[in-house]
Parts: sequence; structure tokens; C-alpha cells
Amino acid sequence: MAPMYYRGATAAVIVFDASKYRAWDTMEIWHKDLTTYAEPGVIIGIAGNKADKPKDPSLDLDIVRRSCVDWGASLHFTSALTGEGVDNLFLELAKRSAASTAMRCIDNEELSLSSMQTQSPCCS
Repeated sequence: MAPMYYRGATAAVIVFDASKYRAWDTMEIWHKDLTTYAEPGVIIGIAGNKADKPKDPSLDLDIVRRSCVDWGASLHFTSALTGEGVDNLFLELAKRSAASTAMRCIDNEELSLSSMQTQSPCCS
């Protein structure tokens, strides 16, 4: 995919067909491209799609899980057909993105204790 689609991305989903072993073979390439062109610390969700079909028995889930841990990515098995797991995938990415944004604000001192103390209490 063209680098312009990754540029500035703070979160992304990489999808592979969990019903085909060979689909996982390209994941490392997708991950490398994403981390090269997206924002540093991009939040990644890995979606093993077609959860409504039997998983390919030659797909080594230990390798899939280990890769996700190494990449700091969350792993979700989803189905575009039934919608299974899709909400959980995006909810997880939203939570991680919000936490990451909050940490960047703290790191950049955009959220300071002094600015919070100058706000008037609601019940004074």
C-alpha cells in the first residue's frame, strides 16, 4: 500500500484471512510498512478475519500470538460476515489510542496540575 495512506496514522488494523495459512505470511511485510510510515508508536490491531469459518489447521496460532506480542499489537478474531469480534477490535483500539494520547499529553506537559487547579470546583 502506498506510504501516503499510513502517513500520520496513530492507529491501524491489519487484517489477515484466518482460514488460510498463507495469508499470515505477508503480515510481517504489512507490519514493517506500517511502522515505517505511520506515526511513531502507532497502535496496531491485528484482525484474523473469517472467524465464522474453520481456521486453517496449519496456521500456528502460537506464532501469530507471539508476533502480536512482539509488535505490541492486539489480536482479534473477527468475521466481516457476522460482525463477530469487530466491535471488540475497535473498542480495544479506541481505549489504547485514548490512553496513548493521554500519556503524550502528560509527557508534553499539556495537561498540568496547575491548569487543573485553576478550574473552579463545580459545587463551591
